[in-house]
Amino acid sequence: MYVTIPDDHSDYNASNYAIKGLKDQNVYLYSNALKNLYFDGTQLFNQPKMDVNASSALTIEEDIESKLNGAIRTINRGGNPAQGAAMFINGLNSLNSNSQPLVVVDGVVWDMQYDRTTLHTGFVNNVFNILDPEDIADVKVIKNGTALYGAKGGNGVIEITTKRGKSMVTRINIRAYGGYELAPSKLRMMDANQYRNYVTEFLGTTQKGQDYFKNNTIVPTFMNEDPNYLLYPIYHNNTDWQDGMYDNAFTQNYKVNVEGGDDVAMYNLSLGYSAADATAKKTDFNRLNIRFNSDVVLFKDLNTAIDISYVRNAYNLRDNGWASDYSNSIISSPNVLGLIQSPFISPYAHYVYYENGGLHVGHYVGSLKERVALQNSGKFDEIYIMIADAQALTDNADNPEKVRQNILRSLRGRP
Repeated sequence: MYVTIPDDHSDYNASNYAIKGLKDQNVYLYSNALKNLYFDGTQLFNQPKMDVNASSALTIEEDIESKLNGAIRTINRGGNPAQGAAMFINGLNSLNSNSQPLVVVDGVVWDMQYDRTTLHTGFVNNVFNILDPEDIADVKVIKNGTALYGAKGGNGVIEITTKRGKSMVTRINIRAYGGYELAPSKLRMMDANQYRNYVTEFLGTTQKGQDYFKNNTIVPTFMNEDPNYLLYPIYHNNTDWQDGMYDNAFTQNYKVNVEGGDDVAMYNLSLGYSAADATAKKTDFNRLNIRFNSDVVLFKDLNTAIDISYVRNAYNLRDNGWASDYSNSIISSPNVLGLIQSPFISPYAHYVYYENGGLHVGHYVGSLKERVALQNSGKFDEIYIMIADAQALTDNADNPEKVRQNILRSLRGRP
């Protein structure tokens, strides 16, 4: 016996149940989040297919991963919202050419830009993020599409059909839903004292470190434990560089769909807005999409279809993730710096200033406007030296040469 719920939008799959010799049996249906294993009739071709109903995904790859995982292998590209996934139907079958499938939407072959590069290193422009999953009716997988699409279909084909008007009665559907993602747990790292001990011991195992301690009586700046040492506040902290990099993220989606028509023409109009934050701060995605299609019967044997769509999407991105090689570039990714930055370094930009006949260390706070106001506040005449430039001196000092000698002695760790 083939058992199903007579509703195209049912949340349950059909089931087969043997009834010979049995009475008063219960049939249990399971969620359509899983692939349907039973069909009313016999399938002649193995073409995995899924229907998309009430999707909460930003891009269709998330639904493909959950419902067509036996036919398509998906590998997420990263943690950014709507970043998508690399998909493979017939595996990695080439080292030199692309192995990802051909994508066809409503009979039109899409350029998925697999071989394109972006200005943002490591970022992949996911073309699927311009297609709202709410506008998709079904997704079908063809293992080998060479007979239909030529050599381009050799890696398999993903055929996507968008929703069209089916009901002559005007229907208005409104959906609003959201999601909440917790910030990832921090990696356990050494604290400042542990890392200082580790680096000190490591220096003793290197040839350069051994040569330095043989030929110098001045200890490195971070090893100077004298609280009166000028740069002591800079190198004696316990900074958690991972703090402030991640936060809880919220995703929100709003959808409106209108369909209707008559014997001559059917139409479907959809409007959607999506906004999603990443757990990495200052990273988010938003999309506004409008889609309209209509099927018109011009004559008895002549039909025409009209499809119009508009999509505006935007990313706010930071440099995230690890580069394959940093030998010729600087590290600008907060994710990387948060793991490799020394915990005993102060998180502030410091400067050395001269006041009341002595040198002092301060740090910048607030915005650039606030920094300028701090400099002009009269607390000190002028910033004399930045840590990054030990030779910068003010022309207003009473004895510039004496200030120069004091600064150099302080920076070298001498009394």
